[in-house]
Amino acid sequence: MRAEGKEIQQEQSYVAGDAIYYIYHAASEDLIREHAERSNGVATEITEITTLIKHNTSVVS
Repeated sequence: MRAEGKEIQQEQSYVAGDAIYYIYHAASEDLIREHAERSNGVATEITEITTLIKHNTSVVS
């Protein structure tokens, strides 16, 4: 889709039990739904991430 000039990038995927969660950077929810359709997947719920909290575990004190 990016080759088509669409602003979407899948950043992470998480498996939890019988569910898979995807993290996207996308210009719109419609692009996420389109990506899911093209991938033969289902986007049942889309939630915007408003805050990212980074945890640095490499620091030793």
